[in-house]
Amino acid sequence: MAMHLLCMCSLTRIGNDCKEMSTKFVGVNLDETLSWKLHISHITRNISRTLFAIKQTKRIIPLDSLKTLYTALIHPHISYGILAWGNVNKNTLKPLEILQKRAIRTINRAHFNSHTEPLFKSSAVLKVSDQYIFQVTMFMYDYTHGNFPNSFDRTYLVIFKLDNLTCYISLRVILTIAAACPFTTFHVSGIITQHCITHIDHNLNKV
Repeated sequence: MAMHLLCMCSLTRIGNDCKEMSTKFVGVNLDETLSWKLHISHITRNISRTLFAIKQTKRIIPLDSLKTLYTALIHPHISYGILAWGNVNKNTLKPLEILQKRAIRTINRAHFNSHTEPLFKSSAVLKVSDQYIFQVTMFMYDYTHGNFPNSFDRTYLVIFKLDNLTCYISLRVILTIAAACPFTTFHVSGIITQHCITHIDHNLNKV
């Protein structure tokens, strides 16, 4: 697996006298180990405050207006920067997923323990994990169609092509593995499960 190939590499702290263990960059909270716990905690706090306000009005305003409030006030917190933090550990992501389920029940005026799968579908709202996959797919679509600046060139290398399936690997991943494990041999196919992004052109063109 990719984590095994990365040899359980950890980030090295620069400057042991520094008391700051996190920083905020363009609205994204970065902690020193890139666990994303701080950022997700920040997101959940913001959404909790917003959700409290929405709950106060859910019996007053129409359902379509509740959906609009979700799209305007909650969705941006989930989608912003998700390409960076969306592939976080499942346990770290769980509080945000639970909060999103509470939100989807609220905007549908559903019971507190209602099954959320049909609510997501009827509301046309993507779950956090699905939103991440969607954003990655659209990113790779733009990348493969040359919609990014030249600085993005050769960010990813093609592993193989088969009919309408193209598999890529990040060049940075290869360099990271090579730097961390200079005497370790590995098979590229072992990384595919974590870093293979596929796209089907004829389906994406319908989006």
